[in-house]
Amino acid sequence: MKKTLLLLTISAASFANAQSITVEDTLRTGDKIFYFEAVTTAPNLDATVGSNVTWDYSTLASANTNGAVKDSVINNVNADYPNAIYQEQFDGGINVFFENTPTEVTSYGFVFDFNGQNATVKYGVDPMQSMVFPMTFGLASSDYTDDIIGNLVTTAGAIPVDIAVVGTATIKADGNGTLILGTTTFTNVIRIKTVEVLDGTVPAIPLVGFAGGPVNITRTSYAYYSLSDSRLPVFLHGILNAVVPTQPDVEQINVWSSVSLATGGIEADKIVSTSIYPNPASELVTIETNNATSINIFNTVGQVVYSNVNPLSIESINVSSFETGIYIVEVKNNKTITTEKLIIK
Repeated sequence: MKKTLLLLTISAASFANAQSITVEDTLRTGDKIFYFEAVTTAPNLDATVGSNVTWDYSTLASANTNGAVKDSVINNVNADYPNAIYQEQFDGGINVFFENTPTEVTSYGFVFDFNGQNATVKYGVDPMQSMVFPMTFGLASSDYTDDIIGNLVTTAGAIPVDIAVVGTATIKADGNGTLILGTTTFTNVIRIKTVEVLDGTVPAIPLVGFAGGPVNITRTSYAYYSLSDSRLPVFLHGILNAVVPTQPDVEQINVWSSVSLATGGIEADKIVSTSIYPNPASELVTIETNNATSINIFNTVGQVVYSNVNPLSIESINVSSFETGIYIVEVKNNKTITTEKLIIK
């Protein structure tokens, strides 16, 4: 039996120059983006690589109109990953645990929903280098393979199973150029391709009459980054195949867009612009929007510090009591969510 599962490789980095990812540009607590699900028949454009290429998804259609899912970064609070500094939460099933160092982004594993049950992958023996700085298209060090060793913890019936897994992660900055999503065009984009392969063996469990067997998990992801829109990828295309004898096989394709899609492009009532000024600010901030149904401002730990339902097209907000730092302004209408960065000085 095949059952779908959300499991995308989401790289834990961003960048000041979209053609070169460095440690100064890595994700931090409070970074957030919303994704819309697109149809899984979308081509992965695997062969579109190189310099100044165009990834054309102008005809990409939405899979549903149920709204967006959130991808956000918080401080790590999971004791299973003691070395991780951050936790990336993707609504829909996957949490990634990582830290940033001057030379790389290190992934210590992830927790996901495996056929309705929690499954935990812990790279406790040999973590994964999900980025090696700088990540630059055409740079030899940005095309590498890293060994990964750890454990997959799942269940066989009601019995916990701890499976040793080993494998490799192959990461490459395989192209830069222009990305077209519906009627939205992103320029100065870099794509990171990751192929992660894990193998292991489930031991026999006589109590439930289980003979054991081989485990294989293969994840392939294409993550497109554009600094002008988000530290997180503006577009994700992920493919997962998993064979674990204790569970039905998994086979899934997921396509996620940061812009809302419809047949022929973005919905007509999409918020076409959000203007915030002055930015940085210290006393008053003006937010101009089109068709907004709400405005929320979040601090770096994800707390709402300002909320306005049915705002005017021009709202002036007193931020003199806000602590200095970076905030996220979230603007919604009926079908679309956009986010902008606000700096309080």
